This record gives sequence, structure tokens and C-alpha cells, in this order.
Amino acid sequence: MLSALLRRARIDPICCDLRCQRALDSALSSVEHGADPQTDAPAKTLAWLTAGTIKPRVDGFAMLRLMLLALLPQIGGIVLMIGRAR
Repeated sequence: MLSALLRRARIDPICCDLRCQRALDSALSSVEHGADPQTDAPAKTLAWLTAGTIKPRVDGFAMLRLMLLALLPQIGGIVLMIGRAR
């Protein structure tokens, strides 16, 4: 009987920590999905402008934004290189 009580006394804080961590993980997960307004707003705007005929996903705008962030500095460098050559 005493060993069962001691075992339960050791397990209870661990279970409480696990429950708290799961709650924190679910809260963070919900924040992650709507955390980038720069990709959420264009998707909603495009859907509004086309009266719902085009319904883009937010993931598509996120990838487009990522590609532009990677490619625009490279394109700027090429333009500067061509400009100096003339």
C-alpha cells in the first residue's frame, strides 16, 4: 500500500507536466497557423476581388513570398551588374 502511494506521488507531477505541455503545444499550434498576416491578407484579398471564384490557399502565398525573398536580391544584383557593364 505504501509503495503504491509513493509511486503515485512520483507519477502525479509528471502527468501534470504532460498535461500542461500538451495544452501549450495545442495553443502554439493554433497560433502558428494564423501568425503570418503577410500571407493571409493577399489570399483573402484575391478571393474577395474575384468574388470567390479563385480561392487561393495561404500556403501558396507563403511559398511565393519565400521565393520572392530569395530571388529579388539576386535579380537586383544581376541588374546592377548589367548596369555597370554599360
